Amino acid sequence: MNRDARALLIILAASALVPASYAQDEVPSAEPSILRWDPGTLRLFATLPVQDGGRIKPLDTFANYELLKFRGRRSCKNLEGETISGLEWFLDTLLFPEQAKQYEVFLVENSEALDAVGLTYEKKRDRYSYKELEPVIPALFDLARQYAHIEPKNRNLVQTQIANLTNNIREFELLTSLLAFANTTFPIGDSSILAELFPGKSEITLSEFLAQAHSLRGKLIEIRENAELDDEEPAAVEVFAEEPDGDDSEPPLSRDNRDDLKMIKGVGPAIEKTLNEMGIFRFRQIADMSEYEIDRVARRPHILPPPPWSYRE
Repeated sequence: MNRDARALLIILAASALVPASYAQDEVPSAEPSILRWDPGTLRLFATLPVQDGGRIKPLDTFANYELLKFRGRRSCKNLEGETISGLEWFLDTLLFPEQAKQYEVFLVENSEALDAVGLTYEKKRDRYSYKELEPVIPALFDLARQYAHIEPKNRNLVQTQIANLTNNIREFELLTSLLAFANTTFPIGDSSILAELFPGKSEITLSEFLAQAHSLRGKLIEIRENAELDDEEPAAVEVFAEEPDGDDSEPPLSRDNRDDLKMIKGVGPAIEKTLNEMGIFRFRQIADMSEYEIDRVARRPHILPPPPWSYRE
């Protein structure tokens, strides 16, 4: 099973188990002060089977290995200085990424690697949080690309450290982004159907929308039965189209005015669908992307062809 399939398993499990760690009428905020996982919830997560590297192992084992690879230890400290297990770190990373980004989990064995990108440090060997490294991550990835053509056995200590560090950062970013879609909010817009289902709200979260999915389906069926589909359904279906950004020179996104990204050489329907799911609909968005953003996009299941891109003949 590849990492994407393994991630899907974790997401499905999280959807089923996370509510068990809270009271029924209590919903965790997007940025909790400090979250401590309920022992019962940890036991359920710990035994989830995960296939990694051709082996089936409990999620607890996988989480401890990931943290060991990043930090050199199977535990770390949370924002209050309390020691937490690899599994607790893993769940925080998956479900509360902004909190986990402040944990010091990236081991830098040789401070010369930080010298190379201009980051100040106090110790020759130390651990850093993602937030501390964030300002120099693009520079680290630029160096890693330069070293990619060097055989691992021929790299010096600094080159090896940067290659390992960027690999760990890339994997951490993947973990923190797996559930990003769940934090997205959508405008209600002028939809009378959504306004009725979500009274008093101007925007809703994905979880709120899914909680009313059955009711929304019933409304759409009712519209079809009353032969009012042409007038009412587009408002419900297109309510999540991108809002205009204030630039009057370009109309708001809809199904009819999105750019045909398949005009880019090497981009087919599958890649176009992946780009659309990431919120990329126009040539302008791709043209404005930095090398670092391109690198992050390229790590998706359907990757972009290497730049420069050209229009199809």
